[in-house]
Amino acid sequence: MALQSGARWTGGTVGYIGLGNMGRPMVSYLLSAGVPVLVFDIAAASVAAMAGKGARAARSVADVVQQCDVVALSLPDPPAVRIVVGQALAAPRGGVTLVDLSTSDPLLSQELAVSAKAAGMRFVDAPVSGGPARSINGTLTIMIGGEEADLKLALPVLNALGEHVVHVGASGMGNVAKLVNNMAILCNQYIISEALHLAQKAGIPGRTMFEIMSTGTARSYALERTAPKMLSGDFRPGMTLTLALKDVALANQLGRNVGQPLVMAEATEKMLRGAVAAGLNEHDVSGMFEAVRLAGKNS
Repeated sequence: MALQSGARWTGGTVGYIGLGNMGRPMVSYLLSAGVPVLVFDIAAASVAAMAGKGARAARSVADVVQQCDVVALSLPDPPAVRIVVGQALAAPRGGVTLVDLSTSDPLLSQELAVSAKAAGMRFVDAPVSGGPARSINGTLTIMIGGEEADLKLALPVLNALGEHVVHVGASGMGNVAKLVNNMAILCNQYIISEALHLAQKAGIPGRTMFEIMSTGTARSYALERTAPKMLSGDFRPGMTLTLALKDVALANQLGRNVGQPLVMAEATEKMLRGAVAAGLNEHDVSGMFEAVRLAGKNS
């Protein structure tokens, strides 16, 4: 569970690489809970911002690895994960545990766990769910993939960041769980976009339909989170459509790998590819509503 107010952190300095929309609030929470953090990001301004809150600034990925027994990663996509872990393994320090909080490819997680072991290090995939709002107060849901023997150093950090910390299974299984979770909510957000547009075109105001759905059997977290933003035209990003496309595409690849047809996820990926191609890439996931509107306008 999250560190309680007044609780004393007894671990050492935690390394943290990647200070994006999720990384910044997670580091802020750790600092507020009294956890010493050494940070690095390719964006110097992000490092400076965290240093201003009490973090120590590192010069490189290797610098973090050389100083910390646990190094957390919060990166945008699998290629970034591969690059950063490659840099970490190029400057190995025996016993270091790399904890990948990113949403990534399960097969890549499995590959990196093998590479880390060969370098005398450990790699654990531990993607998170809950967004920035739950990052800032240490109440995330965290899905862990990795061998039991590799979790000893990682668990205190993960228990500090998360309220619901679940060891799913072997390497890669954390990312399998995260992709399934994100596939479900993103497909849900797509059908909500279509439902609200259908209601409006048939003559029911969107806000009236939202009231009905949010008190009826269509009620869901996705509806309550995104429909108000959709109807007000607020597409400022929490999670961008670019990241949503990455997650759904990874889920569909997972489906192909295991032989599971994913009809709704395939349709959602197609819509997201169209939205990104139409220039909506930096819209929030609520921007699916705009993508559906454009599709209706052009049909």
